[in-house]
Amino acid sequence: EAWERLQQRDVGIVITDWMMPGIDGIDLCKMIRSGGFPWYVYTILLTSRMDKADLLTGLEAGADDFVGKPFSPAELRARVRNGHRIYSLERDLRKKNLELEQSYNSLQRVHDRLTGDLQAAAWLQQRLLPPTPKTLMGYRFDALFIPCHFVAGDIFNFFPISEDHIAFFMVDVSGHGVASAMLSLSISKIITSAPLMETFRGLSLQANLSTVVALEALNRVFESNNEIMGKYFTMVLGTLEKSTGLCRFTLAGHPYPVFIPANGKPEFVGRSGSPIGLLSEVELEESSVVLAPGDRILLYSDGMTECAASSGEAFGPDRLMRCICDPETPLDEIMKRSALNLFRFHGSDRFDDDVSLLIFERME
Repeated sequence: EAWERLQQRDVGIVITDWMMPGIDGIDLCKMIRSGGFPWYVYTILLTSRMDKADLLTGLEAGADDFVGKPFSPAELRARVRNGHRIYSLERDLRKKNLELEQSYNSLQRVHDRLTGDLQAAAWLQQRLLPPTPKTLMGYRFDALFIPCHFVAGDIFNFFPISEDHIAFFMVDVSGHGVASAMLSLSISKIITSAPLMETFRGLSLQANLSTVVALEALNRVFESNNEIMGKYFTMVLGTLEKSTGLCRFTLAGHPYPVFIPANGKPEFVGRSGSPIGLLSEVELEESSVVLAPGDRILLYSDGMTECAASSGEAFGPDRLMRCICDPETPLDEIMKRSALNLFRFHGSDRFDDDVSLLIFERME
């Protein structure tokens, strides 16, 4: 009869005798503990069997407290009040656990939506990167892109701007996450939207326009909004001439490109300048190098050279040079080798910064 009532009502405290007809108190305690109730049932066992062996039997059966016979009502009330405190604590804990579960489910739904949005943004960012490997106007291109999160603050591209010229750029926005990725996409959109026309405050990538002028125009645009965005970016912007192999480029706080001659040792080239969007006036200087057939240039973000091993040691420019130094190795193999060496050095495929490499070679 007691067991039937327990299954019909939310009972928090049970006072039971040990000796009962049909099912005794020990069996009832065992049934309560194995009953799978969503709440805790505090059980007090009334018994005249108070020796140590009997108490152990009761505890093993699941009894929480004992009252010896004959008992006084005052003692029983005290034991019930103690059980009620425990029952109340358990009930409050159960309520809070339910609230936490509901909050967790709500947060999980938000997390799933955000994850879906970030995956869509990552897909879009990947789509905006140029497909590689690719051959364009006598130059062969390949790239490596490893974002440290769903979306990256790095972005790069290359595209024709005349019958004899290709423009290229690489951007590395400060910080990480969505804000940096949105800014990198905005920069890419500005540069690639209409390269043959002055479309944004005089910004143009016509072949006869200095890359310094273009970067100064970019700086005027983004420096004025820096207080709102709190972001700046490093960048390399350049042009390639099909007929002569002339490569003109300007560095705005970006790592030095590596010139890899077909016959000779790789070397860093260019002159450093100010990042974009940080100061109202930037100091920039255009550099140039002429590519003979078979010569290459590598652009990279500092996520490559500053990638750290577990010891804290950085990957560094020397290791980068060793990855790319062989001019006979195909470009796609150089990208694969660079990624593999970086993974091995770091000990993981999860990086603290975005990694971008863009390499191009003048063909015969």
